[in-house]
Amino acid sequence: MTPGVTMEDGDFPRDDDDDDEPKARAGRDFYAALNVKRDASEDDIKRAYRRLAQVAHPDKQASPALREAAARDFNRLNEAYEVLTDKDRRRIYDVYGEAGLAAGLEVGHRHKTIAEISEEFERARAKEAQQRMEAKLNFRGSYGFSFSAAHLVDAEIAQRRRYVAYKRGAKLSSGLDLNGVDFNSVFDVPLASVLDDRATGYVGAQGQMSRGMGAGGLILGMRVAASEHTSWELATVLGSNQSAATLNTTRQLSEHTAGNLTYSYSDAQGGLGLAVGLERALFDEHTKGSLSWNVGPTSGMSTGVQRTKGRNSWKFDLSVGPASTGIAGFFARRWSKKTSFRFGFRAGTAAIDVDFGGTRRVGSDSAVGMSVSVGIRGVHLKLRFNHSGQRFSFPLLISPYQRLTPAIVMCALTVPWTIVAAVDRYLLSPAVAKKEATAKAKLRERHRERVRAAKAEAAEAAEMLRRGTEKRTE
Repeated sequence: MTPGVTMEDGDFPRDDDDDDEPKARAGRDFYAALNVKRDASEDDIKRAYRRLAQVAHPDKQASPALREAAARDFNRLNEAYEVLTDKDRRRIYDVYGEAGLAAGLEVGHRHKTIAEISEEFERARAKEAQQRMEAKLNFRGSYGFSFSAAHLVDAEIAQRRRYVAYKRGAKLSSGLDLNGVDFNSVFDVPLASVLDDRATGYVGAQGQMSRGMGAGGLILGMRVAASEHTSWELATVLGSNQSAATLNTTRQLSEHTAGNLTYSYSDAQGGLGLAVGLERALFDEHTKGSLSWNVGPTSGMSTGVQRTKGRNSWKFDLSVGPASTGIAGFFARRWSKKTSFRFGFRAGTAAIDVDFGGTRRVGSDSAVGMSVSVGIRGVHLKLRFNHSGQRFSFPLLISPYQRLTPAIVMCALTVPWTIVAAVDRYLLSPAVAKKEATAKAKLRERHRERVRAAKAEAAEAAEMLRRGTEKRTE
């Protein structure tokens, strides 16, 4: 996994609608143009063409309007006839549609063989797929901006803040205090032309700043699908304060079990490190368990189980070790296609807190979220915004643990959700409903125009048929 970039619980995964199977591009139906079945013989196609061409020929129409309509129909008949009476082009059209013809066959030019057309068509599709892949460099990252509003809630904290600023000779802002900033951003680099189409590199940067001090680093990595069951990833972080490197190997051990082995090195951990992990489907495809052992240099073990089925998902983890011992988990429920609710908890040597939050989709690949956490680190209001792999978080400290009161906790758990409900009901929902109504009105108008044009063409064709019938009966 890319260093520092993880999928948070409750985030909406992106969908990939690309399809590698060939699809015929929607267009004209040559069989319908000649009014024949798809299995019609060449003689049937010739008879249908001669019959319709006599009626649709422009020279047989009296008025200019009918001549113009007849010219369109006559050209369509000729194009359909030329394609369907050529065996190679007809086979390409039956499989790929007009896209296959456009890839290597032009009406009136030299007839190419089916092998040539198929090869050119597949080559064009491969080039188009490569361009899509290169255009989608898969930018992803996380950006955090930590603020404090404790001085706006507690008068004693505000007084202490003014005193510290006075001693330092600094100016105070009347709003929120910025406590820290951290970021981690990477993008993929396709390596198909250099190494192999199974290899993907990535480049990025990470950094953090707090209380006037900061550090950063350059991220370089590569992922390789070595085989159908094995993959590995190498990642390095070259930083101003310290550097690190990890090598992770993942292998599908059986139908339901996968294992991973991670070697790591950093100055902070005191040298080389080794971790071993297993992940296995438990009772069914909706439930999976995990077990990991950090061999060293700081040892520790963790195990957990996670289940996702229907609208509900939950997770429970247990970790034991000198660095951290405790339990953690969450329960999430999707209330609708766009909205989900989440409750999480942690209890151990590193942290004790509970978290209530919700996430709502605001677009095809965008979501906003809010949560309130209460614990030994104080009361925090956390705002989130996710868009196309980019995650922005804004934790806001309401009150430190030492200054917590029941009134502050109650307000933190009720006031933000009341404001969100009011904004959604009186601002967001009416705006969304108005936008959807406008889009539907435009769509209905476009459909009316298409139906009107189709009716006009049908009326012109019917008039030509009527005149042709009258001439034959005279």
